[in-house]
Amino acid sequence: MFDYERKEFEKNVEILMEDRCTRKEAERLLKNSTVVYELKDFTEHFGQFMEDWQEDKEGIEAYKKMLETKKPMSGYSFVEYNGKEYLINYCL
Repeated sequence: MFDYERKEFEKNVEILMEDRCTRKEAERLLKNSTVVYELKDFTEHFGQFMEDWQEDKEGIEAYKKMLETKKPMSGYSFVEYNGKEYLINYCL
């Protein structure tokens, strides 16, 4: 793992720990493809994510509602860390 990848991984571990994961759980989840998005970036590129994920109209509306209400759908969580908001997409 490159140094910048290690730093990003460690930051993501800390973000998951803010969401009540232990370090060991956080590391395992990240290795199992859990993704941490900076909420600002996710919102700015929302359309591209929906296109890449091939979401239908109903799915897009569900994501929009989640982002507007900040009530996470199953498998998602919102976390604030170091003054920034993040969206976690858990892969268990």
